Amino acid sequence: MTREARPGPGTGAREVAAGINQIEGYLLAERERALARAEAEEFADGLPWLISSQREEVVRHYTDARIDATRRGLEAIAERCVELRGEYSARYTQLRARCVAATAAGAVFVAGIDALAEFLR
Repeated sequence: MTREARPGPGTGAREVAAGINQIEGYLLAERERALARAEAEEFADGLPWLISSQREEVVRHYTDARIDATRRGLEAIAERCVELRGEYSARYTQLRARCVAATAAGAVFVAGIDALAEFLR
């Protein structure tokens, strides 16, 4: 195996973490699907006049609508997270620049005081 073909340090750990995230996402999606189906069944139970094929259609439509609503909500949250990450990154960069400037100003001030003290001796 050539040097370029070898995975870098931590690559395996990143792949494992990505795999765990995929499994977690799948399990959360399945849980949400089960909850949506349970809500749909409960809703359909309140419509006793439906025949079985109509009831299944109502359950399927309700489940699909609930999952779509959940997906839209999660997408909105994800978009907001990206926006916040950008805002926080910009703010962090600004604060870091201020801190560096304040440190540099403090160093110049201390050097100036030291030079003045040396001059006055």
